[in-house]
Amino acid sequence: MPTILLDIDGVLADFEGAVRRTCAEVGHDLAAPNAHNFTDNLPALVYAHYVGASTQFGWCSAIEPYVGAYAFVADLRTLGDVVAVTAPLTHCPTWESERRAWLLKHVGIRDVVSTRRKDLVWGDVLIEDNEDNLHAWYARWQRDGYGILVRHTYNMSADWPTCVPARDFNALYEAVRRAVG
Repeated sequence: MPTILLDIDGVLADFEGAVRRTCAEVGHDLAAPNAHNFTDNLPALVYAHYVGASTQFGWCSAIEPYVGAYAFVADLRTLGDVVAVTAPLTHCPTWESERRAWLLKHVGIRDVVSTRRKDLVWGDVLIEDNEDNLHAWYARWQRDGYGILVRHTYNMSADWPTCVPARDFNALYEAVRRAVG
């Protein structure tokens, strides 16, 4: 059975929306991000508020899943084993435990790999919103793996063969089906 690796933030979870709400708490209107690491470009006071808020227990748990995420993961399970491969928010001491609970509650995933180095994890398919992660993963597994980039404002100029708009779970499912079938 194929192994489908699934990034979480920007694929199933609205991390950008959570940051947007946190920034609004201090009156900052987050513009559409133009880089994957958009939190690094926040004004200093806003960034300090974001870091302080996101270190608190419950911040990760409060991230909203995209509408249709649960059904999408259920559909993926008809194609293969689904494994969440997610980068930890290193400044948050409860991130990994909250992320595991979030995955079980919102999308029914129990198999989780928490790493910044997604290229170390083998799978038949990697679904990811970070072009750099896809390039590193593909460089390691190119004969065995197929990468799918989930499009956002911050990766519109990415040069990747298979791109699917964020939250278009039907198109994303079809891309995975073609890759494993």
